[in-house]
Amino acid sequence: MESEKQSSRVQSRTDWYFGGRSWILVDFAAGALAILFAYSLNPDLTLGWEPSFAGQPAGYPAAIGFGALLALVSDVAGLHDPLRQQRLWPVTIRIIAALTMTFLIAVVILYLLTLQQLGRTVSIQSILTAGLIMGGARALLFRVQGRSRRRLLILLGKEKREELRERIEKSGLPFRVANLPDSYDNTMENGRLMELCRMLKIDEVVVPEESGDQHNPPVWMGCLESGIQVTHGRAFIERYFYRVDCSDVGPNWFLELDLRLTHPVYHRWKRLSDIMLASIGLAIAAPFLLFFLGLIWAESGRPLFFRQQRVGLRSKPFSIWKLRTMSVLREEETRDSDRLNDSRVTRIGYLLRRTRLDEVPQFWNIIRGDMSFIGPRPEWIDIADDLADRVPYYPYRTLVKPGLTGWAQINYGYAASDEEVREKLGFDFYYLKNASVLLDLQILIRTVGSIMRGSR
Repeated sequence: MESEKQSSRVQSRTDWYFGGRSWILVDFAAGALAILFAYSLNPDLTLGWEPSFAGQPAGYPAAIGFGALLALVSDVAGLHDPLRQQRLWPVTIRIIAALTMTFLIAVVILYLLTLQQLGRTVSIQSILTAGLIMGGARALLFRVQGRSRRRLLILLGKEKREELRERIEKSGLPFRVANLPDSYDNTMENGRLMELCRMLKIDEVVVPEESGDQHNPPVWMGCLESGIQVTHGRAFIERYFYRVDCSDVGPNWFLELDLRLTHPVYHRWKRLSDIMLASIGLAIAAPFLLFFLGLIWAESGRPLFFRQQRVGLRSKPFSIWKLRTMSVLREEETRDSDRLNDSRVTRIGYLLRRTRLDEVPQFWNIIRGDMSFIGPRPEWIDIADDLADRVPYYPYRTLVKPGLTGWAQINYGYAASDEEVREKLGFDFYYLKNASVLLDLQILIRTVGSIMRGSR
């Protein structure tokens, strides 16, 4: 009976956690319902697949299109980023920005492509309704998650336990970490651990990797029979922080990548999409490229491009192309950082770096096959060699092609210290392990958002 009660309580708390993909559905529904509600309020409009009159889009297609567009723009605006803190004002500002951009894009699409328009009344009603649904849903879920925080017991070593506790508190995840008594011993019997879990009302236990068999099982096995969720520390970090704990990575960890790295369908799709996107990107960017090449020449002369050796697939070097952003006389100096305030960056170079337009020539690297759109950023050869000596398994980030953008780039800024490099490496390893079409699409969308915000 006690086990059934515990299992029911765990299930009820688990169901309240919303991830990024769940919010995509919420925002799609908000946009679609807003259009349907606005149409129902106007007596001249009817819901259906056919337009009520010329120049007015049909209700159902408008609802689906507006919902899909709102979900897409919300993703670009960072509303679906699971690593962002759930705070009222930042979320509200992003909702307003997403609604504004969605409305402007919808107006352009309807007027320029279909010669239609929603109308002033429908537009205002739809935006207000969608904003109320998006904001209300988040306020409700954040409030429920805050009240139904799952109680977590971390049975890792003291240093890792405190590190994980700090991560959870900063992230705003719906967990309440229980304090582990000083008397706790990793060798305690199952009965003592179960007594501790019942006393602290634990919903989930995070455990280290332990060996055992049916005759000498790990101490936490009894928790499973009582309905308490048990999670390996490495899996917990991957599930909620979308990165790999590099301190737990060993040779056997890379065996888990085999099927992902050799999957022929995914890699053929990725190569085909790389060629198509890079070709389209070069065609669209050509006029802007010529304009900025002229500005570079006017400000600091030639050369216009910057070529450098970088580490590619399986640590093979290749030449990467960029628009030159530094003074010619100082181009060969030792790099001190990749930040915007580098003293060597020219005025035009600052703008190019801020918008990432300096990386447009890398579309040619993608077409050649040196790079992919998605993957770990290609590192300088000398820096990669240096980091390989100081950071365990660093060279193995090149098991996939380097990318123009990647999971580490959109989730972590510039890494200066060895500890920061290990932290960022955890995101690269997460991509190696979980690479998929959906993850690639998510990275591309969020990259658009980071470019619009001017981040690098």
